[in-house]
Amino acid sequence: MKTRALTKVILILVIVVAFVAGTITTSSMNFAYADIGNPFTAIVKALNNIVTAIQGINPTVNVSPTPITINAAAGPQGPKGDKGDTGDSGPTGPPGAISPQSCPANQFATGFSSSGQIICSTIAETQVNHPPVVDAGQDRDGCKGSPDNDLSGTVSDDGLPVGGTLTQTWIQVSGPGTVIFSDLNSLTSIATIDTPGTYVLRLTASDSQLTSSDDMSLIVGNCAG
Repeated sequence: MKTRALTKVILILVIVVAFVAGTITTSSMNFAYADIGNPFTAIVKALNNIVTAIQGINPTVNVSPTPITINAAAGPQGPKGDKGDTGDSGPTGPPGAISPQSCPANQFATGFSSSGQIICSTIAETQVNHPPVVDAGQDRDGCKGSPDNDLSGTVSDDGLPVGGTLTQTWIQVSGPGTVIFSDLNSLTSIATIDTPGTYVLRLTASDSQLTSSDDMSLIVGNCAG
């Protein structure tokens, strides 16, 4: 009697533990409990149900994704595409160096026109104006009242400034008497003197911008016949 009661207790504990663990269902548990009349058979069936339930479990496996590197071999080269149309021509490059020989001897190339023609221009050289060069002539002797006291001076100039006028003039610088010039503005003038003595005569020239002069001495005597 004690053995039977102990068997029931063990069977109930096995069924409860299995049910809590989720290894048997309610129907399995009812089936096992129905066989409690035969303790040995009931325990064996309960254990078989537990094993069967355990064997029927399908575990879920979580697999982490793994990156895959695919080394694909290069395929064959495709056919060449059609040759494109030729584009518009680019802008015309700058002209070459300008050669002075491309223009007349008295002109210089200073650029190109819109049609590509060389532009030639006359470039005036930098010119410096110099004063006239004056020579009043050699010192000489003369006679009082004589028409032979002729003067002969020279003047040269560089032609500058452009548009200027070259002029010359005789003047008396010193002397005891008065000198009368036949033509004050002529290089070849005649000096008439009525008083003996030494006279200084000056020839002055101007180019309208610069002026220069030169002196000469005239020694006048009585020159009696």
